[in-house]
Amino acid sequence: MITNSEQKILVRVEGELKPLVPGYLEHRLNDIRLIRDALDRKNFEVIQQLAHILKGSGGGYGFDFISEIGDRMEVQAKSQDTNGVAQCVNELTHYLKRLEIVYEF
Repeated sequence: MITNSEQKILVRVEGELKPLVPGYLEHRLNDIRLIRDALDRKNFEVIQQLAHILKGSGGGYGFDFISEIGDRMEVQAKSQDTNGVAQCVNELTHYLKRLEIVYEF
């Protein structure tokens, strides 16, 4: 049985971006690792920089939710809100795990 939290998230992406999307998403997984490490060290400057990249890059690839999370995370990092950053990281992780891409040509 699939619950709502396990349902796939369908995202439609322009077909011309197909060669770039796997690398883009792999970088986001790496960002999550870097953010978690920075969070452990309370390095909010690094978190803010990575969140800014998320905020600026997601929409260009068709992943508006990544941009939204990046925006919220950047605000949380500026206020040094450990719990807020952790919540954003968890949301992003969950989103990426459920992501299913449909390329439109």
